Amino acid sequence: MLRRPYQIALVIIAVFSVYYMSIFAELCAVDDSSVMLEFFNAKDTSFMQIFMPRVVEGGYYRPLIPLSYLINLRIWDLNNSMLHMENVLLHVANAILVFFLTLYLLPKVNRDKSYIPIFAAIIFGLHPITTESVNWISGRTDIIAGFFVLISSLFVVRFKRTGSKGALFGAVLSVLMGLLGKEAALGFIPGAFFLFAASDKTDSPILDKILRFTFKQTLFLILLIGSTIMIELLFFNFLILFVTIPLFASLLYYRHKDKNEHGTFISDITSHMAGIIITLFVAIGLFIATRQMVFVSSIARIPQTIKLMGQDINYTLSIFLESTGFYLKKFFIPIPLNFAIREVDPLYAILGTIIVFIGIMFVTSRSVPTALALTGFFMFTPALPLAFGKIAWTAYAERYIYISAAFWSVAMVIWLNSRIKTFEKHLNLFFITLIIVLAGVTIGRNLTWQTNMGLIRDTVSKSPYFLGTRIMYMGLLIDSGKYKEAREQFVVASSLPMFPYDERLDSNMAVLLLKEEKNDEALRIYEKILEKTKGGSSNARGQIINILKNKIQKEKDPELLKNLVLKLGNINKANTPIKNLNKPSSKS
Repeated sequence: MLRRPYQIALVIIAVFSVYYMSIFAELCAVDDSSVMLEFFNAKDTSFMQIFMPRVVEGGYYRPLIPLSYLINLRIWDLNNSMLHMENVLLHVANAILVFFLTLYLLPKVNRDKSYIPIFAAIIFGLHPITTESVNWISGRTDIIAGFFVLISSLFVVRFKRTGSKGALFGAVLSVLMGLLGKEAALGFIPGAFFLFAASDKTDSPILDKILRFTFKQTLFLILLIGSTIMIELLFFNFLILFVTIPLFASLLYYRHKDKNEHGTFISDITSHMAGIIITLFVAIGLFIATRQMVFVSSIARIPQTIKLMGQDINYTLSIFLESTGFYLKKFFIPIPLNFAIREVDPLYAILGTIIVFIGIMFVTSRSVPTALALTGFFMFTPALPLAFGKIAWTAYAERYIYISAAFWSVAMVIWLNSRIKTFEKHLNLFFITLIIVLAGVTIGRNLTWQTNMGLIRDTVSKSPYFLGTRIMYMGLLIDSGKYKEAREQFVVASSLPMFPYDERLDSNMAVLLLKEEKNDEALRIYEKILEKTKGGSSNARGQIINILKNKIQKEKDPELLKNLVLKLGNINKANTPIKNLNKPSSKS
């Protein structure tokens, strides 16, 4: 066996080797470039402005992210490579935390004789689902939140075993720090309850009991779940779960009841459900209190989403089930990887339904793997409302399960290790093979992230109806001098629905025309933009002024020159109605 320092070194080498190329990637055209430019131009940003912005219509409250940018600005002047290096190093640190979490959750007799902690850490570290968070500078929200959540989980385990008040304080402080990185850290509050309530068992007696169901019980179980799925498919009615889940729980109770066991099913499920409800209320209260303290008011999209969720419970339930099924599938089958996931197959709701039934079984179990699996589930629940497409620019995202992947990786290796003890060599071979496959996929995805052109091209091919990325792709093609391909993107993008009007598409076309020295055509497009935005586009107004000034300098005809001067005078008046731009001014 390798000594523990060498095991940690192996984890570091494996993860850093795969992500090394990320250090030399371009700044992503989505958010990264604009955020860095904005931050660079605001060098006098104070700590008070970061932690207590007190702005009207505040969006995300993630002060640790701008704080990390501020530190980089002071030391590295927002150097591109160093920004990427920070993400990679934070991800490596998270992989090490996964190593220690796995180590401490293993039975004492196995801790010094197993490679399971190494496998868990490397599987998480090299999992393709983590590439978005690591390669995207703006994605460090998940990495930073994950860092503190994993530290908090270590404190929870220590508090459970020692009762140390210092460990309890560390757990609370760490999760609060995670909250300052991303709201997803709220999901660890109910997750921590399950970690604390779990026994040191790495297997689950209730799962064994279910595998030994009688024929009648098995038939009833199949009919119950099957009828639920059929009703969902035929009638799009997901409220049926409120009927079938209690029936399913009753079956588990009947099978689980045993006088020789310590405690009963009812006490277990009651305590667990009460813990979930209480911790969820604590998480929601903490979220609301924090926003009221740091912002004057929240963005309208948050209450709009809450209102939308309440208008149709059945639809909301279907969206949540779709998201659950999609994200769990993404962990086990991450391909295809996509930067902009706008919608998912509604049939994922069926997988989500099955997961709900499995989750009910997990709630009644006190084993370590089931507690970790449930913790991973709660870590992405704060992202479920984003599926309505009102708050974030992507309804679904791989980065939303970055932290979940850490807990699921630990759960998977610990459970497999406990179930296949007699085939330990074969299990090690399986993990090594899995790591090689994950590394290959992740390296390929890292290569895609190296350039904006490669990333956005890949995104357009996988999300062809997403107008935003197609507009961005057109702009990148123009910058690369690929005008023919840019025109093709303009034609396709123009056929996509656009509400409200997005001036970036027409602006890109105008830029292309200017590069081709077709100034008159570009001028007409800018005038169209100004008309559609009711004079609100400062970019279009400025471009029109520049074009008119150039035309004035070159114009020789006195009459045309006079008209151009009058037109320039009109456009310089910010309050001039659009319809009057082409009319001579009453004043000479």
